[in-house]
Amino acid sequence: MALAAPLLAQPTPPNAFDVASVKANKTLNPRQNTNVPLGPGDAYTPTGGYFSATGFPLLTYIAFAYKIQSNQIQALQTQLPEWAVTDRFDIQARVEGNPGKDQVRLLMQTLLADRFKLAIHRDTREVSVAALVVAKEGKLGPQIQPHPAD
Repeated sequence: MALAAPLLAQPTPPNAFDVASVKANKTLNPRQNTNVPLGPGDAYTPTGGYFSATGFPLLTYIAFAYKIQSNQIQALQTQLPEWAVTDRFDIQARVEGNPGKDQVRLLMQTLLADRFKLAIHRDTREVSVAALVVAKEGKLGPQIQPHPAD
């Protein structure tokens, strides 16, 4: 007779910060500062569940939360009211534990929906892309000349 070991429940990551403060930053030229890199990359040093960002427009927080690439920002910007690009906000938030960057992004999505009533829909579009690649190493096409500076 074999006994099955009980499955241990994995703790569910939180979907919202435990506490958060969102304030308009009325400073004329606010100094931007954050403890979490707000770019689309994966660079991240754990912060112990603390998120702090000062002087960024709402557009930056949205781009961070949804991992929007720089080439997609212009399309997003046209969908937002002007204040979302020009007005600055300070966000301080805390959650128990030590979430990774992708988890912080999810927490930020919830915060943006709660505090700014942000609603999104996902869209897939075909766009033109051009890439010039060398088919055979060391061989260029008949009309292609190397640049004089290498």
